[in-house]
Amino acid sequence: MRGLHAYSIVGVLWFVSVCCCFYGGQACLEEERKALLQLKDSINDYPNNATHSVFQDWVGEDCCQWERGRISCSNSSSRVIGIDLFGARDPSLGVWYPNATLFAQFKELESLYLTSNQIGGWVMPEGFIQMKNLEMLDLSRNMLHQSSQSLSGLCSLKRLKQLYLWDNQLDDRSLPSCLGNLSSLEDLDLSYNNLRNPLGISTGLCGLKRLTRLFLSHNNLHDQSLPSCLGNLSSLVYLELFGTNLTFGAISTGLCSLKRLKTLVLGITNLMIEVFHHV
Repeated sequence: MRGLHAYSIVGVLWFVSVCCCFYGGQACLEEERKALLQLKDSINDYPNNATHSVFQDWVGEDCCQWERGRISCSNSSSRVIGIDLFGARDPSLGVWYPNATLFAQFKELESLYLTSNQIGGWVMPEGFIQMKNLEMLDLSRNMLHQSSQSLSGLCSLKRLKQLYLWDNQLDDRSLPSCLGNLSSLEDLDLSYNNLRNPLGISTGLCGLKRLTRLFLSHNNLHDQSLPSCLGNLSSLVYLELFGTNLTFGAISTGLCSLKRLKTLVLGITNLMIEVFHHV
């Protein structure tokens, strides 16, 4: 009987541990639930039409169970690791200058989607310094050209691997040289902007040694826009340059040093071309 009792205790403990793993592990931390509600209030999404709000399902004590796809949590720590606010702000509200410290409250945040929210810059951009785990940041289709310092706060994101900035009306002055400090960056999308010399020495982007994919399509690039330091992008395997003023001769000359380049996408006479270059 004593042995049977011992087995019963072990069985109960095992059951409790399994339940905690599958159920307790997803319990939202109260401090992060409150931080999400602060973020919701700052966006002031659709004040006159709640039925269109992306926050309709942001109710209840467990934020990990709120609208799947918008919020994701770690199974081990229960902390928020992903936030998706695609198109969350009502366009009629005008330009939005979010406080970066609102996002810094999520200590394990890995991915942040802020596409299509009319972001014109940041209040307290130094808040990005605290986002030590961020690996993916999507700021596409915003208004970051409104502030020349709108991107400077991103330079402290040492673990950032993916940065998407397409369609922000950015010019060369919008790209701070410190972006070259993003030593872990692998994907960079600067397409659909007003850039003329995005890889010049002034931007520091030629130092991104781990960059594997670069999107520069639909910018004001000309034959002098491809500096010699482009060859420093030794890990580059994919490059898009369609919708620019570059000539094929300048492109072919400027890319000869990219030994790992496998795919080059060009638009010449409205024809999309893929050039595969094998080492």
